Parts: sequence; structure tokens; C-alpha cells
Amino acid sequence: MEELGLQMTAGLPVWFRMAFILFITLVAVVYILPRIRRDKTGKWYLYSQKYEDNKRNEKQDKTLSTLDALVKSVSNLTTNQCDISTKLEEHIKKDIDIIAKIDKDISDSKADRNDLGLTNLKQSVYLQEMPIEERLYDGLKYINRGGNGTVKKYIINELVKAAPISYHTITRVKPELAIPGIEVPEEYDV
Repeated sequence: MEELGLQMTAGLPVWFRMAFILFITLVAVVYILPRIRRDKTGKWYLYSQKYEDNKRNEKQDKTLSTLDALVKSVSNLTTNQCDISTKLEEHIKKDIDIIAKIDKDISDSKADRNDLGLTNLKQSVYLQEMPIEERLYDGLKYINRGGNGTVKKYIINELVKAAPISYHTITRVKPELAIPGIEVPEEYDV
């Protein structure tokens, strides 16, 4: 290697060789020595602003791509959240409609059950085969549940007058079944 260098420079004048060595020395002192640095691990390296700029640009590009991916995922989440809330509102509306229908059905069932109960009580009031005490008790329940009309008159005029002791016994055990406004003498049932 040295021989090749000597052969190449043999034809050059000495002053040119000296100027070349001086130029190389100046370049080394001015350009290379200030750029020699140590990294975080303690290794020596030749600092290059262009290399550092490229590394910084790569880091920035990586950070920007990560941020872009994050923004896209957040926008997807926002879109998904809007879709989910819309679907949830639709399900809630459907559930409210179903609950309203069920509530109406329950109300209708309660009304039908009350009507059936009143009908059964009315029929048992008129059944001559039943004991008068049971007919009277069913009649008082009929009036207590809101039954009215000729059945109420029949209960007051016929059953209560026919069994006043049973009426007093029933109303003492269940005072809510007493008919307001009527007076029944305390006589023994015959």
C-alpha cells in the first residue's frame, strides 16, 4: 500500500506533496476532529449533521405514523360509539314499546280478573244451594270491590235482613266489608 502511494506521488514536486499533506492536516483539524464524538454507550463515532437529521426525521416519521394510526383508531372508536349509541337507542325504544304493551296486557288482565271475580261473586250471591253465610260473605266482597245495582239491593234487602248475626260476625272479623249507611239489628239467625 505504501509502495503504491509512493509510486503515485513520485512524479509530483515536493512542494505539492507538502501542500497536500498540509491540506489534509487542515481538513482533519477543521472538519474531522470537531465531529468526533461519543455516543451514550461510550463508543467513538464521527458526527454528521446529515446523519443526525436523517435519524431525527426517521423518528419523526415513526411518531407521525403512530399518531396517524392513533387518530384513525380514535375516529373509528367514535364512529363505533355513535353506531352503538344509535343501536342502543333503537333497542331501548323497542323495549319501551314492549314494556308498554306488557303493561297494557297486565292492566287488561287485572280488569278482566276483577270482572270475572265480580261475576263469580254475583253468581254465588244468587245460588240458593249455598249456605246463606257464604252468600252474604260473597255479597259483601262484591259490594266492597265496587259491585253495585240490583245485586247490592238484593244483598242489603234479602241476605243481610235474613242473617243479621252472620253480617255482624263477618263485619267484626273484616270491618272493611261493612256496608256504610245501613243499620242491622242484632238478632239471632233462624
